[in-house]
Amino acid sequence: MAKPLKYSLIVIGVVAVAIVLFALVFDWNMLRGTIERKVTEKTGREFSIGGDIDVRWLSGNGDREWAWPVPYIHFEQVRFGNAAWGSKPIMVEAAVAEFSIKLPDLMRGNVVLPQVVLIKPIVLLEKNREGVRNWQLDPDRPEGPGPVIGELRVDHGTLNYRDPNIGTDLEIDVAVANQTPADGPYGIRFAASGNYKNRATSATGRGGSALKLTDQNTPFPIDGKLTIGQTSAVLQGTITNLLKLTALDLQLDLRGADMAELYPILKLNLPKSPPYRVAGRLWREGGKWRFSDFSGTVGDSDLAGDIVAIDTSVAERISVRADLTSQVLDFNDLAGFVGAEPATGPGQTASKQQKKAAEKAAGEKRALPDEGFPSERLRSMDADVKYKAKQIRSRKALPLDSLVAHLKIEDGKLTVQPLNFGFAGGNIVSSVALDARKEPVTSEATVQFKKLRLKKLMPTVEMADNSSGEIGGSAEFKSTGNSASKILAGLDGRLGLAMDGGEISNLLLEFVGLDGGEIIKFLLAGDQRVAVRCAVGQFAINDGLMKTEVFVIDTRDTIIRGDGTINLGKEELDLTLNPLPKDISIFSGRSPLHVTGSFKDPNFAPDKSALAKRGGAAILLGLINPLAALIPLIETGPGKDSNCAKLMADAKSQNSGAGKKKK
Repeated sequence: MAKPLKYSLIVIGVVAVAIVLFALVFDWNMLRGTIERKVTEKTGREFSIGGDIDVRWLSGNGDREWAWPVPYIHFEQVRFGNAAWGSKPIMVEAAVAEFSIKLPDLMRGNVVLPQVVLIKPIVLLEKNREGVRNWQLDPDRPEGPGPVIGELRVDHGTLNYRDPNIGTDLEIDVAVANQTPADGPYGIRFAASGNYKNRATSATGRGGSALKLTDQNTPFPIDGKLTIGQTSAVLQGTITNLLKLTALDLQLDLRGADMAELYPILKLNLPKSPPYRVAGRLWREGGKWRFSDFSGTVGDSDLAGDIVAIDTSVAERISVRADLTSQVLDFNDLAGFVGAEPATGPGQTASKQQKKAAEKAAGEKRALPDEGFPSERLRSMDADVKYKAKQIRSRKALPLDSLVAHLKIEDGKLTVQPLNFGFAGGNIVSSVALDARKEPVTSEATVQFKKLRLKKLMPTVEMADNSSGEIGGSAEFKSTGNSASKILAGLDGRLGLAMDGGEISNLLLEFVGLDGGEIIKFLLAGDQRVAVRCAVGQFAINDGLMKTEVFVIDTRDTIIRGDGTINLGKEELDLTLNPLPKDISIFSGRSPLHVTGSFKDPNFAPDKSALAKRGGAAILLGLINPLAALIPLIETGPGKDSNCAKLMADAKSQNSGAGKKKK
């Protein structure tokens, strides 16, 4: 070996040994004042070390950044001041603080701490009303990056986090667990309490021994329970990169009193719902979240499927795609879609708040919900949701069979196409659009009624068992407003229904006609079926006022004609059904039937003046001659056959142009 090289190696070795000896014997406490002063000057925060200081030097791990020696610093009784605007004077204090630091990054002005150990720390992280964070240490760059911490170990510590802008004030206690073989990968236990987004919040659980805050590859095990307001979650699995949630794989059991409560927590725009519980696998990769193979219940309905969400880290708005199914859907559980509270009657699943809201609504005069949906929520997310209910249960005996719906939200415009109900043996096929891209919110809908079976329209009426026929029709509507009541109050459009042929129970018709003699006859002799020549109902709707244009039910022995209005805005009924018999009926008490009152309290009553005239005449004649009293009650039928072909043609032509009128 050449002498110059030999001497160089000797010199380097001597210097290295000298540095090591210096590091081993040097009293680092002599630098306490210098360190405190330099940190205070650099950060503008008061910094103090009340105990010993020690420094150990670790070797790098072989990569280029870590080829430098790594100082491992030990401080005791550390206190670090808070920002001038902070709620308390101290941001961090700890009985012991140990950390390693990357020298190359420090020389570039960045603080990178691969390992941090805190014993009995009390940490306060907070934001002010302007959104400034107290952990931004460079006064010249208040919004710049803070220290980067790789692995954090905490023993018997407390973390407080406050953000007044979102109503959050949390305290989290962390302690090292006395590990046993049964604990597996869990080395710490945690408990949290306080408020998150103005909702009482608590959490308990356990996690891995070290918090790997920035590790992109090592999953952090977690097992815990979280409650925010009336929403709670039980979760178990792993999280990678705790600060940015690079990846996540959890078994999640989620339950709550109302799905609408998830909006302030997760920014998911969901309708009101009765209490729910669903469980499945929640995972995240990049900006994509997926809740897969979940199942559970919402109210008294079962629900299963998959949900995929793209968050705002990779998109302008949250985007949700879902494929959902129910084996049995309780129809009352859909009330939230029109802004109403879920049903709260006997046997219905509902929260305490929903029961109180239902009691309040029961005392109000209006039947339609007036609570508006926030239009900004439609603009906050995009969605593509498919839903299928194989069977529908209706506690009000509505003849509902099934439901198929496809909902989309794009840039603030909601469409549901199709919205297909299996109904009375046929289908109600609808298309609904709600445009919230500007105010006021506009809406429009088209509806097709296909092959509705008359017998199934009245499932609880035994007399309907002897009726047959199929009803079809269509409707088109347009309106403005952001609640069910406002939309109906401003509705424009048309509605038409028709039945060409079929049979209807004569007894049912006689009840409508209040024909006492015929009722007695059919009660004694049994019911009969009467052929229906046609039945047509055509309504024009202008600014929430629904008016009859044609209303005719034409049978072999009776014509029922209808006339009047339905005020959708005021929820008032003013209809008259006038039965005109074609036959001669003894003991006839037929008179117009008035339908009045409100949607919530309708009233059905015969025309008292018409009955009084007939009844009064019968009494006077009865005083003269008992047989003569029958004369006013013997009626020759004034009803005439309707031109059914023309009525049906008119209904079809009018329905084809329904809804084209604009305000």
